[in-house]
Amino acid sequence: MSLARHSETVELGDQTYLVRPFQPDDESGLRGVYESVSGRDPGHEWFETMYGSESLFEDAPIVVIEFEGNIVGMLPSVAYRVRVGEKSATGLLGRDVMVHPEHRRRGVFTAATNVALGGYLDSEGATFIFGHMNEQSRQACEEMDWNIPSMQPQFIRPRNVRDFVRTRTGQKRSLRGTLTATALAGNTLIHDAVRRERGLRRPTDTFDVQRVDGVPADRLARLHETATPETIHPIFDVQTIRAHFSDPDFTGIRTYVAARDGSDVAALVVSERRWHRTRWHSIVHVAPLSGGKTRKRALAALLERALTDKKGSDSVTFADAYRVAVPFPSDLLRSFGFLSDRTFPMSRLEPPRLSLGYRVINDGHGIRAALDDDSHHLWHLAM
Repeated sequence: MSLARHSETVELGDQTYLVRPFQPDDESGLRGVYESVSGRDPGHEWFETMYGSESLFEDAPIVVIEFEGNIVGMLPSVAYRVRVGEKSATGLLGRDVMVHPEHRRRGVFTAATNVALGGYLDSEGATFIFGHMNEQSRQACEEMDWNIPSMQPQFIRPRNVRDFVRTRTGQKRSLRGTLTATALAGNTLIHDAVRRERGLRRPTDTFDVQRVDGVPADRLARLHETATPETIHPIFDVQTIRAHFSDPDFTGIRTYVAARDGSDVAALVVSERRWHRTRWHSIVHVAPLSGGKTRKRALAALLERALTDKKGSDSVTFADAYRVAVPFPSDLLRSFGFLSDRTFPMSRLEPPRLSLGYRVINDGHGIRAALDDDSHHLWHLAM
């Protein structure tokens, strides 16, 4: 937590707040803020894993917001190394940023972020900060001159179409719901039939696909070494992969690895998590991040296995769905019946929620130009 060293008192109206670095006895206060926002105490294990002594991240700075001796907000971050051409730099990803409901709409988040930036500017470690933000934090970040180039792209394929639609329309039987469900079901059936027909007519390379429970960090790291994007991207070495997936929010993790002639070609990681009234089977990681036709064919084989893996559906709930929110060939996803949340009908059922934003702290590595050119690989760090 060495990057957060700056403390400052800020006056907001007739209220005085202290913005300061985390201290060892702050854990209970931070968990209290978390509970006030989410409705649940994340527990000691969560804190230790993400930000405490058991954290696998090399640096996890936390900025604390204090009012009258009580902690009312927190701005935690974790450090990721990114590759920019032949150089590497450090980006701080904001995680679990929260302000107690009673202290919102007072400028607390903006003031605390500016204080944190002052501390990071005094440090030689961080080069830029970035985060995946909702509508509320997006507005605040825009006022602080953050660059917000894109909404998070999502592709979704419901497993139980009618129940998926019903949970979003709020009606068991309606003409709109029936038509939407019919359109989604037809889309899935048509694409599955076309894909099978093409497979029979033009057999593609065969791959051996293996399912591994958990995350085989060594194998994924070796795959990432086989091909790297030309644009700015996270460096996924063994330590980073282990740290990234140590987040307790990654649950039900399984990895699919495609190999040919005994050598791994590509892999994807699936995590199961229930939110927004749905149990999602989310593709949360792909290795390597780039590649040619062989990688794309391997991804097709992996996707086929992930969608048909019965082990991943032992306790299917009424509104399960597959979701891809990391960079992935969109034409391949569409061929498997996935629909973009940018287009109807998915844009009505599950509209885009998150944006990617960043602010450069130190441009010594050409970070600003690299991010302005193409920052979409940072979505590989999204949940």
